[in-house]
Amino acid sequence: MKRIAIVCSLAAVLFSSCKKEECEIPVQPESIKTPTAINITSFTLFGFNALKIDGEHWDSATNLPDPFIEFYNDESLVYKSDVISSANSQAIYELNTPTVGVLPVSLPASSYGTIVLLDSDGINVFEEMARIVIQARYLYNSDNATSFENVEVFGNNGLSMRLSGNFIY
Repeated sequence: MKRIAIVCSLAAVLFSSCKKEECEIPVQPESIKTPTAINITSFTLFGFNALKIDGEHWDSATNLPDPFIEFYNDESLVYKSDVISSANSQAIYELNTPTVGVLPVSLPASSYGTIVLLDSDGINVFEEMARIVIQARYLYNSDNATSFENVEVFGNNGLSMRLSGNFIY
């Protein structure tokens, strides 16, 4: 009889010790995923050197450069922006109007993307101002994020850009 009383007492304590929502087993965080690709939805230029590496002006002392970008997936040109006329090197410019390709630009995780900033000096006449090489892993923080906003990337000759887009899993 004592055994039955002890078992009943223990059962009562167990069933009354917590509410259902307090006693559920905690859910383990989902495992960290690795993106298979990124989609870049926005290119923003926010800095470049006003002068060439040799100290010369891009166009002339009174004529500012006319930059645009080309984006390469490995060696293939997949995007080219419209030209920004007479750009100030310290101003901010959205380079999201394509003349080649469309946005978003997809970059597989195993590939390298190259952003080349060029100065247009006329029809089919241009010179390279700077470049940035990126890879999807440079933009990913192992946090299962679905997107990235205004991530700053930097290249040679003072090139500064912000990229926005999303991760593909």
